Amino acid sequence: MRIPMIPGVLVLVVGALLYVAFHANRQVLEVTDERPRVAFASALDLASSMKGSAIHYREQLGRWPTTLADANLDEQWMKAHPGIESVAYGSGGAVQVHLSAALDGPATWLVWTPRVRGERILWDCTSDRADIAKVLPDCAAADGPALALAEPVTAHVSGPADVPGLDERCQALGKVGYAAARARAEGDSVEVFIRRPIVAFVDDSKLRSELEDLARWVYTTHEQTPSAMQREVLTQYRCHAT
Repeated sequence: MRIPMIPGVLVLVVGALLYVAFHANRQVLEVTDERPRVAFASALDLASSMKGSAIHYREQLGRWPTTLADANLDEQWMKAHPGIESVAYGSGGAVQVHLSAALDGPATWLVWTPRVRGERILWDCTSDRADIAKVLPDCAAADGPALALAEPVTAHVSGPADVPGLDERCQALGKVGYAAARARAEGDSVEVFIRRPIVAFVDDSKLRSELEDLARWVYTTHEQTPSAMQREVLTQYRCHAT
């Protein structure tokens, strides 16, 4: 049997098409791989601005800023940076940057916490991303509770929000009920609130979902003081101290 010959022109056409397809796919991969890098570059740029503004604020007033407005920073402009979900100052001047979820993984939290050493201020970087050192060598991985120490000051829960004798779930429900009522009174939206570490850093996905639902309920029910809301939440969820 005689094997038909493939015309040379056809070979060239097929080769050209394969070449174009290969480079098109390669370009898509390069764009995809670039997104996380752009997000981290944005985070470093924003963190640098926030650190400088926080230091200047502290030098002038003797304390750390608690909001971006304190440091004369425009939140909307900062959030417009590629790959940035939110930015905030945490307790003790901590700089907190939340990266949006990328195509290759979940969202990432980056927190820079200041340490005053004489006239120097050192910044310790931590993240909820386990392999963060591969991306930012000077940053260390940390678990949710450790990062939650640097949550925004307006979201910090202490004093009346702590109820001894409750199990872990009920303790979390009570704290979120208290904090959500306070955040609502201060004018923060529920979407901003549920991105705070008190909710977002909860490792148990089922509990985290329950806390998000609770926060949304707090924002839609009749407004109460944080302590009263905490008591109502604990009653509704049948949480009793042992």
